[in-house]
Amino acid sequence: MSTKRCQRVRGLAPPSAWEAGIAVDLLLEIVARTDVKTVVRTAATCRLFRRAILEPASRSRLALQLAADDVTGFDPALLLGVSYLEYDDGKITTYRIVHTPAPDQLRARLDAGSLRESFRPVASRDRLLLLRRHSERRQLDLRVCDVLTGHVTDLPPVSLPDAYHYVFLRVGDGDAGASFDLLVMDHIMCYQIFSAEEGRWGAVRQASLPSHSHHPNPAVNQLCTSRPAVIGRTVYWTCCTNAYWDRILALDVDAAKTTLMKLPRGFICGVIPRESEKCLLLASVRGRLNLLFSGAFHGITMWTLTPASAGSAATWSRRLVISLLEIKRQVQDFVCTRFLNLEEFGERSGTLILHLGGCGELFRLNLGIKEETPVVIRRIKGPGSARVTSLFLHETDVISLLKAMKSV
Repeated sequence: MSTKRCQRVRGLAPPSAWEAGIAVDLLLEIVARTDVKTVVRTAATCRLFRRAILEPASRSRLALQLAADDVTGFDPALLLGVSYLEYDDGKITTYRIVHTPAPDQLRARLDAGSLRESFRPVASRDRLLLLRRHSERRQLDLRVCDVLTGHVTDLPPVSLPDAYHYVFLRVGDGDAGASFDLLVMDHIMCYQIFSAEEGRWGAVRQASLPSHSHHPNPAVNQLCTSRPAVIGRTVYWTCCTNAYWDRILALDVDAAKTTLMKLPRGFICGVIPRESEKCLLLASVRGRLNLLFSGAFHGITMWTLTPASAGSAATWSRRLVISLLEIKRQVQDFVCTRFLNLEEFGERSGTLILHLGGCGELFRLNLGIKEETPVVIRRIKGPGSARVTSLFLHETDVISLLKAMKSV
């Protein structure tokens, strides 16, 4: 604590109070009522504050306070970057990442080298990215990359070589990617779960099918391929039946049981063509299921499900995220189509990535803050340019940010 920065911080309280720890406790109370950027910048002033903020009691209080002060719990400072693959005529050409430096100038440690040896990204959650490769012997190789630390973990062989859906059920905060649960599932809803803490795969399980289904394998091959929502140990996908997206399928991984629920009323009479898959995007926001819906006739809306309670059924509530008029005002080249593509949603940062037909650009929209103006990330689809696939957001939590900071 001999640095000049620490000496300046000591001026917050008299020497006697400082030695008694009063200044540190007072500052922690103040910092806990601010945003992520302020927390990280305060921790950067000296080692004393950083150690105090990282203590278990302070970490718990900080996490609760940051969530309670914001209605949504979103903070754009938790977004590290956006990555995607470019392809032309069905052939992958380039892997790119758009960095959004976090406080203290931290950047995602992710580049083309992370995808060497024919690995391709297939899923992400928080700062973890799952990479997949099919070997010559039809074996499925899986690799998990921590984009904050650069650490790579090769997983042991999985028993489901035809796995098609990949979901991070859990990612531990502040543990450098050492704690996570990963689910892989095939087309007939057989699945396995890998536990990073145990270092092994669990047994293969077969999920039961909804009892009221009219088909022996209800829409398993027609689950939405975009990122599902995870709440606790339940995974949610939008589901296509009879050539229309009109259901949400929920898988309770512990009970190996699935259920179907209808989309809320108001979704164009509940009928959304199969080719319009990306107009729907599920998300978990503070433990509640949310459904983002885009349509160029009205803009982007978010529907929130309030679970059933004693004496009341589950209900959906709707709010407008951004109107069509606002989109047209911000995007000069916007071409009105029936649906807009919702590429990815960040459940920590509140960042929504969307692709507007005809303008050839990806846009970033921040939910839960006052400024709701789409921000251009990068022009990726102009005349003669490649298209985009496998787009993922890379986020982190405030504790991981603090641990990844350089020592002062």
